[in-house]
Order: sequence, then C-alpha cells, then structure tokens
Amino acid sequence: MVGMRNDIVSVLRQLEERLFEPRVRRDPRAMAGLLAEEFIEVGRNGETYTKPRMIAALQSEAPYERSLTDFDTREVAPHLCLVTYRSIRRDPRTGRERHSRRSSIWKQSGNTWQMVFHRGQAI
Repeated sequence: MVGMRNDIVSVLRQLEERLFEPRVRRDPRAMAGLLAEEFIEVGRNGETYTKPRMIAALQSEAPYERSLTDFDTREVAPHLCLVTYRSIRRDPRTGRERHSRRSSIWKQSGNTWQMVFHRGQAI
C-alpha cells in the first residue's frame, strides 16, 4: 500500500466486503452499480463471466459466510487500482471452508468506483 491514500484503500476494502454480502450479491441493482459495463471475471474453474452473466448467476447462489485477509491495494494507473486478498468462504450448514487468492481491478469515475476485472484462484 505504499503511496496509496488510506481513504482509497478503505473505500476499496469496503466495496470488496460489500460484494461478500448475500443481500448485495442477490440484488441486481446493487451489483449493477458495483460492476463496470466492461466487467469480466475469470472464475476458480477458468470460466469467464460478463456483467450480465455474473448478475444472473448470483441470483441462485446459496448464502455463504465470507471474510478476507491479507488485503493489499496498488495504483496501476491514475484512477485504476489493483486489489489483492485472500478470501475464506464458509458454508454455514456444514462448516466447510474454501480458501482463494483473489485479485480485482477497480476504476474510479468521479466519486464512484466500479470493478472491471476479478479473478479467483483456489489455494
């Protein structure tokens, strides 16, 4: 986080954590505001998701408990930041956990940040 303003780091962490919330994940309007039009995700299985496909897929997702650690933010260009962290997804019914290493690229337009890219990898 060298050279990053603390307020930007805080905002990006809060946005990533919002994306963990089941009610946000199942709300198409909330997701549409967080994901840029050109959004693309490469999932853990290598499958690619566009913004519309991701929003549709989340409608039927089972709720999980999620947390993040090892959060880091780097500015890669003006108004463009790379976020990396480790996530833990826990099934509240079974207690089973899945750990992933995640990276996101966020762009700022005015006072708004939107995710343009996301990648998760099992660890």
